[in-house]
Amino acid sequence: MPVNVTILPRLRLVIAEAKGRCDRADVERYFADVRDAGAGAFGKLFDISEADLQITLHDVGDFLKFTKSNIQSGQAGPLAFVVADEAGRALALPFLSIPGVERAGEIFEDRAQARRWLDRKLAEHAMKMARAA
Repeated sequence: MPVNVTILPRLRLVIAEAKGRCDRADVERYFADVRDAGAGAFGKLFDISEADLQITLHDVGDFLKFTKSNIQSGQAGPLAFVVADEAGRALALPFLSIPGVERAGEIFEDRAQARRWLDRKLAEHAMKMARAA
């Protein structure tokens, strides 16, 4: 499968890595895996730097609607994308600014840097959620 998904419940983290040809069905499987694991509110690292993305703007719009409809109370865990080029950046950017969704998000070209940022943001997010409870 072009999108390998690792869900780490103790860390409240989802790591997804897309390699090779990746189309709408692959991304839909990713969303289903995350939903079925109850990991929608977890932080996410999505590495698309080695993917040959076969996804249209229409697909992105549908994914954004799905993402927004599955975020509870307008808040979501932080999101880090790893991209290789401007095409990847253009695909990732809409997921960082979904109207009505409060989420920290960044785009990186280096996976280790993305993970360090995500770990910091996960800690901040956990403290914020604890204060709100």
